[in-house]
Amino acid sequence: MIPPARISIEIIVCFLICLCLTGIDVFCLQFNSPIPDIAWFLAVGSLILLPILAVRKFRPQDEPTAGIHLTISFKDVLIGIAIVAIVFIPVSLGHYLFQTQFLGTQFIPDFARFNQLENPILYEMLIQIFCIALPEEFFYRGYMQTGFIKVFRDFPRLQKYAVPMAITASSLFFALSHLPSGNLTRLLTFFPGLLFGTIRYKTNSLVPAILCHAGCNMMMYLLNPLYG
Repeated sequence: MIPPARISIEIIVCFLICLCLTGIDVFCLQFNSPIPDIAWFLAVGSLILLPILAVRKFRPQDEPTAGIHLTISFKDVLIGIAIVAIVFIPVSLGHYLFQTQFLGTQFIPDFARFNQLENPILYEMLIQIFCIALPEEFFYRGYMQTGFIKVFRDFPRLQKYAVPMAITASSLFFALSHLPSGNLTRLLTFFPGLLFGTIRYKTNSLVPAILCHAGCNMMMYLLNPLYG
């Protein structure tokens, strides 16, 4: 049996590497580096490739249960879509309160403001699903959360709380991964991280969590222009 400390170190090292690559990507964007696309590709790709390489290198016997396999079923897709529909109102309300009470902006129900969107809606949706939600959920809810559940269950006194502790820990690391952006409000991603982690555990699939993650991001993308 692999010691839990070794699994924890493996997970944290992978996280730090991904965090550094994300920082490099942000640096390239802010200072007009000639290699922003390469930096972005490395940052996103590391979220998928590093867990796969680490598990296959250091604990291949754990591969079937390490959270690095992604399976897709029609049922999981339907569950994901249903969850997005359910959370639409609470997410929109929370966004309204955040914008008006915390940031001090006003709600402006002028749909002409959608002309300010950076990308067409369908294009942005594809980016959110395949370039943001999928790699982040694969790393934080697939690889990291599954690994932490295994770690905590190896301690008799923690077995009862292994799942909520793992969801909380992976959500914390997920929030910390947004620090390179320099926007401290993005630490609030800890809270949707708890939702995504719970969905992943309850459905035993990454697909609903990926769709919920992408759906929430799309809500922010479409709602942000309505505040100013």
